[in-house]
Amino acid sequence: MCILFLRKRVTSIGDKAFQYCRKLRWIVFDGTSTLATIGQRAFFESALEKIELPASVHIIGDHAFQFCMKLRSIVFDGTSTLATIGKDAFRMSALEKIELPASVHTIGTGAFYWCGRLSSVVFGGTSTLTTIGSADFGRLALLRSIVVPASVETIGGSAFVGCYGLVSVTIADGSVLATIGGNAFGGCRRLKPFGIPPTTVVHHSESKRSPE
Repeated sequence: MCILFLRKRVTSIGDKAFQYCRKLRWIVFDGTSTLATIGQRAFFESALEKIELPASVHIIGDHAFQFCMKLRSIVFDGTSTLATIGKDAFRMSALEKIELPASVHTIGTGAFYWCGRLSSVVFGGTSTLTTIGSADFGRLALLRSIVVPASVETIGGSAFVGCYGLVSVTIADGSVLATIGGNAFGGCRRLKPFGIPPTTVVHHSESKRSPE
């Protein structure tokens, strides 16, 4: 078992820095951490079980925690400045729930794809997220409901594909949702009809909507 302690002067974790570290279980950040960037594949296929990210982290790179099959919990500081979550960042990890900071405005393709234990996804109350990308939350078998923030303009193709247990989708009041991509809710057989803004364009989608 291994614990990594990062001092406050560390501002970035480089690409592939701890890739394949299969004995790495925990990371401890200095209380005044200035870490801003977690690089691509930084912890790819490591044995991390839990991580509490400091408020200073601004970017989580592509594939940063992909295939972390023991990573069940990630906690963001209440004053988090996280803006970007990269492509496949948590793909096929063991996350059970996640509350994304309101500061997040970009989530890369497939960021939480096939996280088989993920049953709860919550966006910060004043979310600035503009796009839910292609396959971002695909194949979350335990996900039952989702509230899409009013700030979201696009729900990408296959965004929630294969979420077989998904029953409820709520588009927040004041939504600026413009586009729902093809097959965004493909295979969501239990999904009940939900309302979308009258100007929203749905592209060849299996999405269900309330009658106009």
